[in-house]
Amino acid sequence: MPPIYSNRNQIENIAIYALTEAGSIIAAKLAENIAGSKLIIPEKFKEHVLFKGTIDFFQPGNFTQKISDNWSIHKGHIFIMATGIVVRKIAIHLKNKTEDPAVVVCDEKGKYAISLLSGHIGGGNRIAKFAASILKGDAVITTATDVQGLMAFDELASTYNWQVTNPGKIKILNTMLLEGKKIAVIIPETLYKKYYSFRHNIVLISSLDALENNNFSGLVIASPLPQSPPENLKQLEILQIQTT
Repeated sequence: MPPIYSNRNQIENIAIYALTEAGSIIAAKLAENIAGSKLIIPEKFKEHVLFKGTIDFFQPGNFTQKISDNWSIHKGHIFIMATGIVVRKIAIHLKNKTEDPAVVVCDEKGKYAISLLSGHIGGGNRIAKFAASILKGDAVITTATDVQGLMAFDELASTYNWQVTNPGKIKILNTMLLEGKKIAVIIPETLYKKYYSFRHNIVLISSLDALENNNFSGLVIASPLPQSPPENLKQLEILQIQTT
């Protein structure tokens, strides 16, 4: 699997869909505030929106095809409609957590913005929060680390446009984070103080030498170049993040 490039922190290039007149108006409001967004709504509502950007109208029965046409060319997707509709429509396109784009669902009154898919790497949680701020509603975030007030390691990478080079380890290290297991991190000190210094199980180290005399379960390395632990610590679960 190729490296996962987490350069989707900036909220742009989002496809925004609606099915109703009220939903189309909400979708247009979001599109006005997101650079490079595309508004995808029924043609019968084209006189009801004032959006001056890219609009892709569709006829009755063509909504499913519009999702297929736009799925892989946008960084994220916002749907102004019922969550159940969205789940059924996007299911066929889903691959895995490191490849799927962000999906956010909003109700047509703008009360809630739900991060449905790819909350961390895809930026779904950030998109939901941004949408909620525009609509003056509430973001609904359900990822475990966020609920616990923790910065997940893949979220850290995505936030700072870094690259996770071994995404298979994301779940393992995030689970350790949630379970309070001892994890060593090699990251900028300013970020450690901002996100992890209040967690006694997360220990900032300056070099791999510090691992030899401590009982760590995991290691997160954020570095411009790959680093390998000593041979006697090969059993350590390691998440590698390449910084820019």
